Amino acid sequence: MKRFSQIPYPAARETADLFLGAAEGARARVDEYPLTDAAGTPLRGRNDEFLATHVTVLGNADARDTLWITTALHGCEGPAGSMLAAWLLNHREQIERTLGRDIRLVIAHNLNPWGVSHFTRFTAEGVDPNRNFRRRFPGSDRYCALSPDYRRLDPHLNPQELSLLTEVWHVGMMWAKSKFMTSKRIMRMIALGQRADKGKLLYVGREPTQTNQMIREIIRQRAHAAPGIDLHLDIHTGLGTRLTKTKEPLVLTIYPPGSSEQRLTQKLYGSVAEVATTKDGKWSGSDVGTIEQAFFAELPAGRTYLGACVELGTVSIMDAVTAVWRHQTVMRRPKRYSAWYADRSRRQMYNVFFPRNSAWRAEVVPALYRVIGQAVSGLHDRRSAFSGVGRPAYPRIS
Repeated sequence: MKRFSQIPYPAARETADLFLGAAEGARARVDEYPLTDAAGTPLRGRNDEFLATHVTVLGNADARDTLWITTALHGCEGPAGSMLAAWLLNHREQIERTLGRDIRLVIAHNLNPWGVSHFTRFTAEGVDPNRNFRRRFPGSDRYCALSPDYRRLDPHLNPQELSLLTEVWHVGMMWAKSKFMTSKRIMRMIALGQRADKGKLLYVGREPTQTNQMIREIIRQRAHAAPGIDLHLDIHTGLGTRLTKTKEPLVLTIYPPGSSEQRLTQKLYGSVAEVATTKDGKWSGSDVGTIEQAFFAELPAGRTYLGACVELGTVSIMDAVTAVWRHQTVMRRPKRYSAWYADRSRRQMYNVFFPRNSAWRAEVVPALYRVIGQAVSGLHDRRSAFSGVGRPAYPRIS
């Protein structure tokens, strides 16, 4: 039987089996949250598999501080998180000794099981779930874009249909524009637009998705009411420098430079901490819709929260964007494309978000565990430093 890291293209059933098998071996209790449609009927995956999110807790259940690890909010970024979650469970005794009496570990595995099954960022409704955690929707502005360059980039970021010829055209235009814009500027343009239009790369939806509601329920069920610290790591892949060269992930925060939260993030994670937010306006940047909003809203008063996104990094932003829009375009109108074209788009998503490179896969767990180790050390050694960190009192979304 092949090891998980040797499977070229893991499916949702394989990621679930890996996690559940490790939990059974560790004798860890697992709570299951099935994915359903609006009527409550269970949704099935691309291979007719059962779809669910699974949650387990390691360490002292009464610990004052909690380290939250979430995986596969973007489904295509799930396999790496599955490898980490299984490793933590397989080494339960070692992990719990490291945690001690004052820290517990909550693992929420495969937050977007439909996306894991179809290997896409999006939910069954076409929503980017990481942008669905907002206080309210923006107005009628079609793109909600603050960058004047965005409208010129939009046709190439969101092609309505593709063939090999038009694909070459859009990739060529994106490449040409990238020669006049830095990757950082392109990322900023992408982040500032597309929120209101269904079918766009960052579509936020029209109401809280099931993923949004489920995450909030998980937080409400497992958060401690007593004062303490909640440190959250959301596991992603696909951005930044190549892991096989740097062997270090990027730790991205939503906090502005110079803030107490950003300074503390840098103390915990060192030079790998970077700022993902922009502050140009009300709807700009990552602070509009990321999963942190659920923690801000649902954690009891008196809890201190600090969240970060962990990007393993594989290829350039241009490679990642073109792979996503190619796969999204095919999934939006599957009957227009041949099985060969659909399979090609899916394989290219894997090449970005879970590449077959054996050196990359071998470094996934060590790289992620280094970040977790820094988080645990920070909770043990720098607890007093969290006293200056607050969180916005955003209202609950029912």
